[in-house]
Amino acid sequence: RSADSCVKQYLKMTDKRYSFDKAPVRHKKGVIRCMVKEALEQLGEATVPDIVKFCKEDPQLQAKYKDDLNSHPTKISGAVNWMPLWERSLATNMSGFCKATGKKRDGRKIYVLKEKK
Repeated sequence: RSADSCVKQYLKMTDKRYSFDKAPVRHKKGVIRCMVKEALEQLGEATVPDIVKFCKEDPQLQAKYKDDLNSHPTKISGAVNWMPLWERSLATNMSGFCKATGKKRDGRKIYVLKEKK
């Protein structure tokens, strides 16, 4: 482990601001992937905050997926800020859903849909 990872692990173990409990339930399998795919089909290319904002504000996506999304409050490991679980899942798994273009906007990676094989 690096010194930085040891410090982060120590903070998670000793500082209540960094620790969090595991979510009591999970999403239905494939919900986040389908929602991100539909969002990127409309956006073309986007950063994670752009996709999250679009998914929150688009009435069609909300109507279709809101009952399947888990909004249990959680954190990204090592972070202090709380967020809904579906946002965390989207933010931490983008490389599994999409392909990074190699470009950045506002310091954040830009993603596009993966090409079908």
